[in-house]
Amino acid sequence: MVPANDKENARLIVSEIILDTFKSLKVSYPKVDAKRQQDLLSIRPQLMKEKPGDK
Repeated sequence: MVPANDKENARLIVSEIILDTFKSLKVSYPKVDAKRQQDLLSIRPQLMKEKPGDK
């Protein structure tokens, strides 16, 4: 239970719950083969030139 009348401790408790949840997710980067890695590397320069909001 998270105390509603103690903001500092409530935030600490919620933060710990979130961190524990993230740690339990067992996520990892996707595996890519050599061909796909080359494809991604070839489009990287184009993506680096784009600015946020460009279309």
